[in-house]
Amino acid sequence: MGAGHYRLFRRLLKRAGLEDTAVTPHQLRHAFATYLIRGGVDIATVSELMGHSNISTTSIYLHTDPTTKRAAVERLPWGGPG
Repeated sequence: MGAGHYRLFRRLLKRAGLEDTAVTPHQLRHAFATYLIRGGVDIATVSELMGHSNISTTSIYLHTDPTTKRAAVERLPWGGPG
């Protein structure tokens, strides 16, 4: 990211009331991809949106937390663990 782009990013953060945060362009990009995945967007689409030439690069966004795993098991037809 060039200096001009970074200044624009900081200006947009200020406009959003987030100028005192330590948000970086990388964190924003990571959050974007993570929310797409959690929202049910398929990995191929996320890979394309992120501009990845190899879908395996996108796999870093497939991490899950214990709550997500439990919810997935509970959605099983038999109701998950007893």
